[in-house]
Amino acid sequence: MPVLNELATYLAAQGLGTPAVDLFLYGIPQDVPEAIIRDAVLALIPVPGLPPLRVQDGFDTSIEQPVVQVLVRGTPYGSQAAMARATLAYAALGAISNQILSGIAYLGVYPMQNPWVLRVDTQSRPYFVFSVRCAKAAS
Repeated sequence: MPVLNELATYLAAQGLGTPAVDLFLYGIPQDVPEAIIRDAVLALIPVPGLPPLRVQDGFDTSIEQPVVQVLVRGTPYGSQAAMARATLAYAALGAISNQILSGIAYLGVYPMQNPWVLRVDTQSRPYFVFSVRCAKAAS
């Protein structure tokens, strides 16, 4: 899904993560014994979006409206740092307005709710989540 790549590239440029290190697409990697445990991570996950918009009675889609869930997992007992990272991602994505991201025109990225606590896992790592609706040129 191109929107995930475009937003990940943007977030990386804002200093909010490094792809495949602490910024992931489609979910957070599972903890596996004898592997690197990734605690402080951010993931972009596609969720059902809104229907496309058509302009000037055209038959082709003019504006896509995908929705992306942003999931931030913190370190054990690291709620404040995880919430701070989620808030920074919220602000960075919400600031996108009439911009070109990876060659695609974005009318805007619109947060749908403030970051909120989804859960705390068995290792005491907090998860914060929020969703954004994108309005972008059809690709």
